[in-house]
Amino acid sequence: MSNFLNPEACKIFSIFLFCIFANIVESGATKGQYEVLLYRQSDLSVTLFWDLDYLHEKINFSLQLSGNIFDQNSERLVGFGMSDGGAVTNADFVMIKYTEDGVSIQDSWSDNNGLIHEDNAQDYFLTEYDVTADLITIDFWRYFQTFDEHDYQLDNGTTHLICLIESSTGDGTGPPADNEILPDLLEFLLKLAYKINARKMKSKFVEAQLLKPQIPGSYFRNKDDGEILNFSILQSNLTIPAEETTYWWSIHMLPDSITEKVHGIGFGGDIPEDSINLIHHIMVFSCDAKDGNVTEYSGPSTAINIPDDVKRCDHVMAAWAKGADIIWYPKEAGIPLGEPRQSRFVRLEVHYNNPARIKGVVDNSGIKFFYTKNLREYDSGILEVGVTYNDNLAIPPGRKDFTLSGICPQQCTSEGISQGGINIFASQLHTHLAGRKVWVSHVRNGKRLSEINRDDHYSTFFEEIRYVYPSIKVMSGDSLVTYCSYDTSNKANVTFSGLGLLDEMCVSYLHYFPLTSLEVCKSSTSTRSLAKFFLLENLLKGVPEHISLGNYPANFIQMNWDNATSDELERLYETARQDVECLQHNGSPFEGEWHDVTVN
Repeated sequence: MSNFLNPEACKIFSIFLFCIFANIVESGATKGQYEVLLYRQSDLSVTLFWDLDYLHEKINFSLQLSGNIFDQNSERLVGFGMSDGGAVTNADFVMIKYTEDGVSIQDSWSDNNGLIHEDNAQDYFLTEYDVTADLITIDFWRYFQTFDEHDYQLDNGTTHLICLIESSTGDGTGPPADNEILPDLLEFLLKLAYKINARKMKSKFVEAQLLKPQIPGSYFRNKDDGEILNFSILQSNLTIPAEETTYWWSIHMLPDSITEKVHGIGFGGDIPEDSINLIHHIMVFSCDAKDGNVTEYSGPSTAINIPDDVKRCDHVMAAWAKGADIIWYPKEAGIPLGEPRQSRFVRLEVHYNNPARIKGVVDNSGIKFFYTKNLREYDSGILEVGVTYNDNLAIPPGRKDFTLSGICPQQCTSEGISQGGINIFASQLHTHLAGRKVWVSHVRNGKRLSEINRDDHYSTFFEEIRYVYPSIKVMSGDSLVTYCSYDTSNKANVTFSGLGLLDEMCVSYLHYFPLTSLEVCKSSTSTRSLAKFFLLENLLKGVPEHISLGNYPANFIQMNWDNATSDELERLYETARQDVECLQHNGSPFEGEWHDVTVN
C-alpha cells in the first residue's frame, strides 16, 4: 500500500494525534525534514533528504546511496540534477564522484545536446560526507536563488529531480571504460573534460515540492480530538480495463460505525503497489440525501444506463491524485460526515490511465479517511474553481504557451460566500497532459492580492494537495481567477475540453472553512461571444467555411490555426463575456443571470 501513518503506532487519544503531527513536521530529522526515493535497483538505492532554512534562503541536501556501492559490476550514481519537466538536456546538475577514500562534487549543467559542462559559478557547497562499504552519505547546500543562468531557480512549485546513472560499462563518457574506480578529483575533472553526454546515460526523474511551507505541528494538533478512527472507500477487486482512459464509478456506503455526525480530519490515497502506476486520480462524492437508498452501480462513467441517482452523487468530499500525500486539516476544521441531512451513500471515482493497455491488473484502490467523534469548531468544504467543462474550450495546435482562464466572479461569491468570508488552507491544481503552468489569483475590488497557489513547473502526474499557509481569507464579493498555460507544440490538431488525458481541463480544488453554500464557481467564454468570433473569422478569412452554431468543435476543427488566429482566440478568452457556473451543493444554480455576463 502507499505510505500511511499507522494509527496503531501511537496511542488512540491525544497522544496519537501528537505522534501524527510530530511525524509530519519532524520526520527524518537526522538527515532532513523531508525525503524522496530517487532511484532503486537491486544493486543501488538513492534517497534524497532535505530541509529548509528560510531565514537564509538555503536548502540543505543529503544524498544517501546504499547497496553494492563499490562492486565493479554495479551501477553508480554520477549526477543529481533538476530541470523543467525532468529532461536531461538544459538541466542543472551536481556531478558526484565517490571512492572508498572520499567524495567530491561539481556544479555543472547540460546543453541542448545533453553534453555536461562545468559551471563557471560553483553554487553547490559540499559540507560533509560519510563513506562505508555499503552506505554513502553526501551533504551539500545551495541558495534558493543563485542568479546563475545555468542553475535551476527554486520556487514552491513542482521540481523534477534527476538521477544520472552510470552502468558498469561506463556508457555516456568520453574515455574508454576500464572498470577502475577513479582515484581523485583530478581524474574526475579529466573525465568531465571529455564531456559526459547525459542523453547516453541511464536517467530517472521524480517530482517533489522542495520549498514546502514551514507549518508548526500546533496548526493541526487538536487536544480535544480524542480517539482517531479511520475507514476506507475502496474498489472491490476491479480488473482494470485495458483501455487508455477509464473513469470507473462505484457506489459505497459510510461504515456502520458512523451513526451520527463526525469530523474527518485527514485523508489520503489507499493504493496497492500493483495499481499505483495505472491511476491518475481518485475522488469521493457524497450522494443526494433526497434520493434515499442509491442504486447499486459499478461501471464506467460513460455507460448509457447509469441510474440518475448515481449521477446526482456530485458533492466532492475528498480527492487524491498521483503524487499526493495525506492531507491533514487545521485544528479548527473537519469534514462533516454522517449528518442526518447527508446521504450515507458515496460515489467512488477512479481515473485509470492505461496507455499500454495492460491486462489483468486487479485493483482495490480508494481513499482512506481519518476521523474523530469529537466535533471541531467548523465544518470544512471544497470549492471547485476554474474553467467550465464544455465545448467552448479549445486549445490551438502548435503553441508553446497558450493561456486561458476561468473566473469565479464577484457576482457569484456575493451570493455563495457569507459576509464573514472563508479561509482557504489547501489547494489542488488540475490540468491534463498539455498543462505546463497553473495559478489561482485572488482579486478584491479590482486589486490583485496574494496568489492562492502557483505551479510554474506543473505535472499532471504529480497533483498533490498543497497547503496554503498561512490560510487566505476570501470574502463575499471577491473574485478567484484560475489560469492555465498549455504547450501544444507537438500537436497537429485542436485540443478540446474532456475527461481523457489527451483532452484538457483547467480547475483548482480549494479546501476551506467554515462551510459555505457555494460548491462550484467556474466560467467559460460565453456561447454568444464565441459565435461572434466564428462569424468574424468567416467574414475576414473564409473559415470556418460552414459555421455550426450548435457544434462548436466542428468550427474549431475547420479553422486555420496560424499564429495570428491563435492569438486572436487567446485574446477572446481573456476579454470576452462569460457563461458562469455558480452552483450550490445540490447542483442547482444560485439565483441570478449567469449567461453572457461581464465578470470582474
